[in-house]
Amino acid sequence: MEKSRLIQRLMRIFLGELEELIDTLENGVEALERADRPDERTQALETLFRAGHSLKGAAHAVDNPRFESAGHYLEGLFAGMRQGTAPVDAETLTLLRAKIAAMRTDAARLAIDALAQDVQPPVPGRSASTRRHLLVVDDSPTTRNMVKEALETAEYRVTAFEDGLTAWQCLQEQSVDLVVSDVEMPRMDGYGLIEKIRAAPHLSRLPVVLLTALENEVDRQRGLLAGATAYLFKSEFSQVGFLRIITQSLQNNYNDKP
Repeated sequence: MEKSRLIQRLMRIFLGELEELIDTLENGVEALERADRPDERTQALETLFRAGHSLKGAAHAVDNPRFESAGHYLEGLFAGMRQGTAPVDAETLTLLRAKIAAMRTDAARLAIDALAQDVQPPVPGRSASTRRHLLVVDDSPTTRNMVKEALETAEYRVTAFEDGLTAWQCLQEQSVDLVVSDVEMPRMDGYGLIEKIRAAPHLSRLPVVLLTALENEVDRQRGLLAGATAYLFKSEFSQVGFLRIITQSLQNNYNDKP
């Protein structure tokens, strides 16, 4: 029952972000067609590339291979246009409009399917005052809410932020038991957040789990050396494995306290 409710909530979040991304793609293609100056063309292609990248990541987070494949294709196409290896001509723009229109149709069908799912009633749990308080920090709404929902299903109390600076401000004002953070974020990234946490005497032992798309060994070692309790790849996210690491990190922190 809990897993079904979680999937339904995540799908609603994804559908909202999907609609925004399709709008961005449509507007971006129009801007690209109207672009008269090189800087206008560069800006339009950058917007389109980011939309394709975000679509790929959001679809991956909810295990939707159809939209993940579409995002991967668009990301590669717009990267090629930026580098001059893919054409930007009337034929290509026409094909793009057709693909985006097909995506909107698929999104509408997905929304209808989601509405047809039975909604399970909430299951009573422990009161908020007795639950561990965790912070989730990620600039992607889909990932942020996916992680938040997974933790709330496990009866943690969760506060979510879109950048490290607002999370750091919260840490100055509230008692927190663990932080789950992305690395690449505006204003303050995950490395900067860990640095501040480890430098603060009252927070230096706070568990910090990095969940990121930076998936090479160099970045992983940098995160662990910075003081991350664990370094997890977004592409390998598993709710069961993730919650196991959260539980272990909290337990280890409790056992290590003097």
